[in-house]
Amino acid sequence: MLRYRVCILALSLTLAISAPAAAQGRFGIGAFGGVFFATSDLIDQVAEGIGILDQKTGGGFGGRLGWWPLDRLGIEAEGGLAISKVRVRVPGEPEGSDNASVYFGSVNLLYAIVKPPLEPLSVYVSGGFGLVGRSGDAWSDDIINFQGLTDPAGVVGFGIRYGIARGLNLSADIRDYISSFKLEVEGIDQSLLPDAKLQNDLLITVGAEYTFGGV
Repeated sequence: MLRYRVCILALSLTLAISAPAAAQGRFGIGAFGGVFFATSDLIDQVAEGIGILDQKTGGGFGGRLGWWPLDRLGIEAEGGLAISKVRVRVPGEPEGSDNASVYFGSVNLLYAIVKPPLEPLSVYVSGGFGLVGRSGDAWSDDIINFQGLTDPAGVVGFGIRYGIARGLNLSADIRDYISSFKLEVEGIDQSLLPDAKLQNDLLITVGAEYTFGGV
């Protein structure tokens, strides 16, 4: 009888200690790499004689921090950098390009739409808010001072995670950073510059994630 009570007490203490950790949810830290793809031009005013300014496809990389307080609901912060170029096409002039990286960051809410109980698989949709910024030689000039190169963005996405070992997942994601680009130059009336243009910047990545904690 005494041995039985000791076992019950030990089990109760174990559950009491583990309950707060489980209540905290599951945490994750990961890294990713992939392709950055801009679906629209930054400036497209051929008819006005200005020309076309577009962000070329490049490689991107970054990291993510996640927290899943519930089995199907999580919050994730991501940040990264895409190595790219800006191409300039002006009517009657030779085409040119220069280095122009894109940096991005966002906080997203993730919801698992598919999560089989006995499979290490999670298929989820995401949505959130973030920033898209532009830097590099294309935006650096000794005479012209470009401004307004960082813009707020809405972010939507779709992803898959699959566990290959305890606490280790492989991931594949598509994120669409939706923003508005408006060229601004110090000392020049903004009404003389091209209008703002909607941007859809796609980030297609694969990565790995280490998870720890509860559920």
